[in-house]
Amino acid sequence: MVSFICDACQETVKKPKVDNHYKFKCRDCWVLSCVDCGVRFEGDQYKEHNTCISEAEKYQGALYQGPKAGKSNGKEDPQERWTDAVTRVAEKAAAGTISLSPEATDILQKMTAFENVPRKQKKFVNYVHNSFRVPPPVVTSIWEALQKQWSDEKIEMDKAKAEAALAKEKKQENGTDKKANKKRSRAQSTDSSSSSSSSDSDSDSDSDAEKTKSSTEEKNSKKAKKTDDKDDDKDTKSAKKKKDKKAKKDKNKDAKSSAEGASVDEPSAEPEKESNSKVTWKKEVRDALKAAKKHKMPFQDLMALLAKGKVKTPGDVKVKKYLGKHPEKFKLYPKKDAVKLILK
Repeated sequence: MVSFICDACQETVKKPKVDNHYKFKCRDCWVLSCVDCGVRFEGDQYKEHNTCISEAEKYQGALYQGPKAGKSNGKEDPQERWTDAVTRVAEKAAAGTISLSPEATDILQKMTAFENVPRKQKKFVNYVHNSFRVPPPVVTSIWEALQKQWSDEKIEMDKAKAEAALAKEKKQENGTDKKANKKRSRAQSTDSSSSSSSSDSDSDSDSDAEKTKSSTEEKNSKKAKKTDDKDDDKDTKSAKKKKDKKAKKDKNKDAKSSAEGASVDEPSAEPEKESNSKVTWKKEVRDALKAAKKHKMPFQDLMALLAKGKVKTPGDVKVKKYLGKHPEKFKLYPKKDAVKLILK
């Protein structure tokens, strides 16, 4: 529903209550400005201003895109439409375009000040009878006038909806026709280009075939020459390798024969390793501990004895790991850093 601001007292007044505001509150009310669009109306010009833009349309301006799909499609509240119908009927009755009794026109003028006028007949009759104390014939005449106005407005709305739907369908059809024409033009252009390119390609293909034949023949001749050269190189390389192998074999044979003669003449200076190979550092550990007093000695002394022996001994860490893995044979004393052999 449209609301106005009184320029005299700056009070916001809804359209049905403008007359009462002028009669009882502000006698200086002559100019009214619309709250939504800001247009100024002098005198009774405000009566022609029934609908206005929404707040979104007002503040968004050119960016406004209308209501989104799935939400309310800008539909008015039925009660607001009904109150607007009451005001229009009251205006028509006051102007004399509708034949109503003066009592009925006076009641309609009073009803415009209220927004809770019922829309159903039974409730409307009770409301008018209880609020204004009017006889039933006057109530029925008012109801008939309101129903006629309501049905006329509904017919106009349906026509507007049908026209909007037809306009949308026409736009869609025009859009589909344009798309189809574009596709056809593209297809025709591609066909023409393909036909021209095919004719050119046929003429070029003969010359290309001759060129490819000559080039393949040249390539084959070059490849044959290269393969012959490679075969010759391979033969020469294999012959050289065979000669080198024979020379190496002869040298090795001479070296072996000279070494065998020297071994027969000269005795071996090295000690026998076969007997020593059987002795291991683990056995030397046991022997050293057996020879010690109470079969116990410091770990550093044990490592010194092993170093003096004939067999190579590992490091301290490896020897300690070995002793720790066999607690049934050796007992370690970490504080004294000593080892003891356990004899069963």
